[in-house]
Amino acid sequence: MTTTISKIVMPGDPVPAARPKVYRHGTTYPKRYQMYRVAGHSWAEKQPWVIHLGPLRVTTYFVITKPRTSKLSHPIGDVDNYAKAVLDILNKRAWNDDVQIIDLQATKRFAAPGEDPHTVVTIEPLGE
Repeated sequence: MTTTISKIVMPGDPVPAARPKVYRHGTTYPKRYQMYRVAGHSWAEKQPWVIHLGPLRVTTYFVITKPRTSKLSHPIGDVDNYAKAVLDILNKRAWNDDVQIIDLQATKRFAAPGEDPHTVVTIEPLGE
């Protein structure tokens, strides 16, 4: 079991998890979310991972590209769906199963001018 805190920085614009569309012959996700998952899994395959065991605190911080026209001061998309997308990518890589996560914190904001979009994930073992 590792007792160190891990900090992961995932490049790219975060995308919230989307609900699947279920058809008689299968299930599909919206294209944008599918592309994000493929890119995320591809990125994750190239990383060296330390699998955390036991209960965990996971903090996620999403920096999202601001659209050209937006009246909002914050990104659209539920923050829990942004977290779900990233947790699904990191499952079986940073921890054995996401049932281990007992404390989850998530924050989203627009990227500042000149700042690249990204996601920061901090994983902290809580002891047993």
